[in-house]
Amino acid sequence: MSKMDESPEFIRNIVDSLREKELDYKGGDHIYDSLANKSLVAVLGPTGSGKSTTSDEVIRRDDEIALIDTTTTRSRRPEDPVGFKTDVSYAEFNDAVANANLVNYNVIGQHVYGTYQSGFTRELNIGPVMSRSIDALMGAGFRRFDVAYMVTDGQTYEQRLRQERQHFSDFKARIIEGQRSLNFAEDNIDNNWMHAVESSPLAGGLQKAASKIIAITRAHSGEFMLDSHALHYIDDMRMALKRVAADL
Repeated sequence: MSKMDESPEFIRNIVDSLREKELDYKGGDHIYDSLANKSLVAVLGPTGSGKSTTSDEVIRRDDEIALIDTTTTRSRRPEDPVGFKTDVSYAEFNDAVANANLVNYNVIGQHVYGTYQSGFTRELNIGPVMSRSIDALMGAGFRRFDVAYMVTDGQTYEQRLRQERQHFSDFKARIIEGQRSLNFAEDNIDNNWMHAVESSPLAGGLQKAASKIIAITRAHSGEFMLDSHALHYIDDMRMALKRVAADL
């Protein structure tokens, strides 16, 4: 069945079912065995924090690092990377989850996003990830797993959110996911696998953030943000998120 043949009721039933299974999902051993010689830096942050832009800059600067190839039910956007597979049928996702063929997946609004083992194409991999996938990815058997959490000041973040609101029909769902993401960051910032990275609007900010993520990916030592500084940013971003959400 193609996506065009799927009725609204069929889609709604699958989305509801996949949402219920999402947090407890675990891929099959046949997937995880293939990831043992690969590393992953999951780039986290609420919507508008700079995950995709910074990830794109990382792979532009270091051609040995690959961006995760994501699969989704939503339609293609001009900014989507080459390996981003769109317009996948809901039936395909349902079968992939039933057969434990995905490494991880998430439901946002009425769309599903996921990654097959083939989506991790090199030894060094990075890419935007949602906080709800961290447990699945941590248990996926990667040789090394780290999180780069994107933070910025509250004023900058509020401006970005108001810009994003104009472009995403699922913005309310993204706001909810953003709140979860910030809670996750606050609860886990003191873990040695979590590194806060500033997404600054100032000149050179993007390049500096990309350099930090490259250092994390290559397990290089360096100066990283103090937990107390990161928590200040997280609080600022949470307040910005609330201000924007109040206008919806």
